[in-house]
Amino acid sequence: MEISASVYSASPFNLASAVAEVSGRCQSWHFDVMDGAYTHAFGLNLAVFEELQVRSNKPIDVHLMLRDPAPWAMEFAERGARAVAFNIEPLTAEEITEICLRIKKAGADAYLALEPWTELSPVLERYSGVCDGLLLLSSPAGGGRFYPEVLRRSFELPSDLPYMIDGGINFESLAALRQGPYDRAVMGRALFAGLNAAES
Repeated sequence: MEISASVYSASPFNLASAVAEVSGRCQSWHFDVMDGAYTHAFGLNLAVFEELQVRSNKPIDVHLMLRDPAPWAMEFAERGARAVAFNIEPLTAEEITEICLRIKKAGADAYLALEPWTELSPVLERYSGVCDGLLLLSSPAGGGRFYPEVLRRSFELPSDLPYMIDGGINFESLAALRQGPYDRAVMGRALFAGLNAAES
């Protein structure tokens, strides 16, 4: 299982050195984009994304937590993101399908991001032939408590899609996740905590 480091968890005052320090402990980067509307917080932007591409040759997966993800999905896909995930909750079925098709046409993998409470079965039934994978959030988009039930229900997932999991993952929960169907686990504070503490 691949470890993807959440760049959003690095200290913004020393981002370049923090990314360099963590680079040897991960296989890819996870890049959160938030609009302050769908979530309460604002996330990373295109300028940081492009700088990360210059400083690292690891693949970057982008997670869009936006009310209107369509234009930004294209921006990041066209700029070389390996995968672009977007939260489906504020969107219609037609919008979800269209965004997936546009992401794939631009050369990236299209992932559907699901909140911890979003029911899996209808999503899999409707979109498994449209998307390239699922990003399951084990804490709400933008931050919040860890939902352990996401780990439990993950063992019921069919094996015909790639899966990412993100939200409050630490080294203890990572051991349990290795028994599940996940291709990538996103880690933030657990990877960057020591670096951030040293800088404070």
